[in-house]
Amino acid sequence: MSFNLSIAAALTFLVMLPAASAQSRDQQPGDDRSTTAGVHYLNLRVGGGSGGAMGKPVICVEARVWTRLSLETCGTGAGLLTELSGTDIAHFRAKVAMRQWAAHGGIVRVQLGLGFAELEVGDDDPGFDFGGGSGVETAGPEASTAVQYLASLGHGVEAVASLSAGVAYFAHGPDLAISQRAWQPFVGLEIGAGF
Repeated sequence: MSFNLSIAAALTFLVMLPAASAQSRDQQPGDDRSTTAGVHYLNLRVGGGSGGAMGKPVICVEARVWTRLSLETCGTGAGLLTELSGTDIAHFRAKVAMRQWAAHGGIVRVQLGLGFAELEVGDDDPGFDFGGGSGVETAGPEASTAVQYLASLGHGVEAVASLSAGVAYFAHGPDLAISQRAWQPFVGLEIGAGF
């Protein structure tokens, strides 16, 4: 999925999100009384984004570990599922659901995320190098926000669309073999399913 297609999909997603204020009811995160989407534990999404995605699809896996808390990883799978052919960033974050409400037959959920990202400009070595000593990869902190839309597909399965944006900081980014900016903003849009 090209980045331009991701932008078009993101704009479509945002147009569909008005909170229908007269019909929506506020819910606390984790309040799963809605009949449209039940308790959500795990989802797999595929999409596109910026932040060194090399024009390849981004894959995200998110797992709920507590009422409001989930853990998520997003990346192209470079070095594992695909060969690295340019700059790539993988994300590892904890996300807290801040608010959610019923809208358009589903649930809209706003999440804040904190974690770290790994920036690679060459073959990935095992583990994470926060010091940037290898010259081909470095890791650093990131912060993000996401808006998700979940709609029931029946039998406890939900369709999930997620639009996220954030920034990562790589202190050693300028020192890599292919110099990179220290501050790396990113956006992403993925669609998938979960239960």
